[in-house]
Amino acid sequence: MKSAPAVPVVHHINPSTVKAGAKAFILTITGEHFAKGNRVQWKGVARETTFVSSTTIKAKVLATDIAKSGRYVVSVYRPGRDVATSNGVSVNVRK
Repeated sequence: MKSAPAVPVVHHINPSTVKAGAKAFILTITGEHFAKGNRVQWKGVARETTFVSSTTIKAKVLATDIAKSGRYVVSVYRPGRDVATSNGVSVNVRK
């Protein structure tokens, strides 16, 4: 029997701090077990995602996502038969 793929794991995000009210930007997520078709989630909502490698994935963060200051959780979601979600890592949106 085939085992399920490993669950994605987030180690680091860049940038980890942004200014509230800034323009949209590309968030780079590094970790393990990323695959084509994975989606980056911002507060649980999928964002446009680009697969780079099994250790790097990028996502477009919208200006509306960072309109207000706060801490927002980013995770990597694997859809399909073997659904899985990575650990969450916070982005600090400051005034």
